[in-house]
Amino acid sequence: MAQDVTKRTAFASAALLGARIFVKFVDLALILILAWILVPEDFALVAIAMIFIQFTESVTEIPVIQALIRTPTVTDSMLDTAFTISAIRALLVTGLVIAMAPVAMHIYDEPRLGLLMVFLAMSPALRGLVNPKLVMYARRLNYFPEAIIDTLAKIVTACIAIPLALWTKSYWSLAIMTVLTPVSMIIGSYIFAPYRPRLSLKDWPVFSDMISWTTVSQFFVAANWQADIFVLGLNARKDMVGQYSISQTLAGAPFQVLVIPIIRPFIAAFAELRTPEAIRPGYLTASTAVVVAVAPVLALVASLAEPIVTLAFNDSWSGASLFLAVLSLSAIIQLPSQPVPSVVLALDKARYNALQAAIGLVVKVPCLFIGWHLAGVNGFLVGLLIGVTAWTIAGAFIVRHLIGLRLRDQAFSMLRPFAGMAVLAAIVYLLRPFLSYDSPLSIVWTSAMLGGAGMIAYCATVATLWKLSGEPEGIESAIAGLLRKILKRGKPVASPPAPSVESQD
Repeated sequence: MAQDVTKRTAFASAALLGARIFVKFVDLALILILAWILVPEDFALVAIAMIFIQFTESVTEIPVIQALIRTPTVTDSMLDTAFTISAIRALLVTGLVIAMAPVAMHIYDEPRLGLLMVFLAMSPALRGLVNPKLVMYARRLNYFPEAIIDTLAKIVTACIAIPLALWTKSYWSLAIMTVLTPVSMIIGSYIFAPYRPRLSLKDWPVFSDMISWTTVSQFFVAANWQADIFVLGLNARKDMVGQYSISQTLAGAPFQVLVIPIIRPFIAAFAELRTPEAIRPGYLTASTAVVVAVAPVLALVASLAEPIVTLAFNDSWSGASLFLAVLSLSAIIQLPSQPVPSVVLALDKARYNALQAAIGLVVKVPCLFIGWHLAGVNGFLVGLLIGVTAWTIAGAFIVRHLIGLRLRDQAFSMLRPFAGMAVLAAIVYLLRPFLSYDSPLSIVWTSAMLGGAGMIAYCATVATLWKLSGEPEGIESAIAGLLRKILKRGKPVASPPAPSVESQD
């Protein structure tokens, strides 16, 4: 059974991966175009407004989808209850954001924040109206409808936001873009899964057991997530905050494109496996797959941050290269613990998500403040790295406690990809003198050369260490098996031997 679930999960991950790559490509293209039209201060203003909105939205999040995935059967009454809970939460978020608008205006001494926050509060309110019946596809590990909805939503948003930005040259185009996306998603969700919403709390007990610790967990997760922008916004110039904000988007792109498709199906898979013994090999597979697949991309972004920023933006964004490099490094540090929430939810131990996030927050916030006051932006970035390291280490201890996976085994599974990253970084560093800034074409060509050489070195290192380790099961063995099949199919079929002269006679 476990093997069958793993195979279906791998297929779902691959399908979702392709769709996510396209969706994120559209999203990144939109952000880059808007960055050429607008200035860093515009992005900073929206980023500061989103601190309060995303914090409130995350703290009040109720995992209705996870609850529907876990339950053996889903009834219409459960869907109605899920919709009602989401709608109530949306109204709560909107009210809290509007109430916090004057506070935000005072803290940051920015009068434009008030109206902007009130408008942006529409975004979480609209997301609360998305069709809960889409969960029926997720229960079957079918993420194609979700991918199509996301893709169309981004395309519609881009077609409206870009002309609006060219016309207004205002931060309002970013705000309208933020609200347009959930509008498109709502329409698409009801097209793919026809459903007539009804207000009901009849099946509240199905969801209530996940709320208490999940709410506590989301408080710490949200505070952890927004702490860096909050601290930077209080201390740094607006243009620096804008550069940091867009660097978060760029560094998060490989993370969102590759990590989510790998991890998302494991939520359903772990819920089906249920026991620590059955989950243990699946967790190790998921954790290793995330690091092997995503770490080299983030390492390349960190190593080539300067040419990426030079090529993608105008001169007003030049300070973003340092932020992009460090944020990519911080994302690498967090990769090994990405499957932890899936395990926690599968075992109904939501308090451990709260514990991990609390540890990360308690370490991160003081380090950010102390780092800034001791060494400015460089100290702030060091504090950020210390905070994410604490979060990852806490995740490793939680996994050992919940499913009995030893720290040594977790660390050993990371040896191959981290050794490969070290070789990748060394190759890119040695080839840096060949990097040319003479023209955009030369930046693309020489960066591609460095990146290609680094990726070849990474793959060779990981493959060699995998062979020396005795070819253990995991993502490397899956890739090796796929390559063998491709090579076998590509071999020409041998012709039958020609009959001899004697046999003809």
